[in-house]
Amino acid sequence: MLAVVVIAAFSIRALTVPSQPPEPIAAPQSEISAQATAASPTQATVVAPAAVVASPTALAPPAPTALDATTSVVWVGNTDGQGAYLHTAPALSGELGAYRDGTELRVIGPDVDAEGVHWRHVAASDGANGYISADYVVNTGPT
Repeated sequence: MLAVVVIAAFSIRALTVPSQPPEPIAAPQSEISAQATAASPTQATVVAPAAVVASPTALAPPAPTALDATTSVVWVGNTDGQGAYLHTAPALSGELGAYRDGTELRVIGPDVDAEGVHWRHVAASDGANGYISADYVVNTGPT
């Protein structure tokens, strides 16, 4: 959802008002129409608002996807022996620690898509809770 903030800036000009009304002048009719369209220092200036600027607000957090009810336990895998990091939030920062292939993780919440990654919300046996990229979990344990 995008909220729009409207910011308007106004320009104010000084208006000079004579202390005495101007004296009537007798002029030919052709000059009267020309004088009516010419600007004089005593005419008021209409001030229009400056450009309107729209500013988007912060994006809403990503919506969680449905929890896979058939798999409440997953294992770290697909890392070619490198292991995978558990993160404090579904983001590439905030690493809690690395876990080796074959480490059992319990699914404790819904999956989340954020920062171009599909994250699983899990708990490790050492008590750490966080998010791990779904690319590095498998549904079958080591054999």
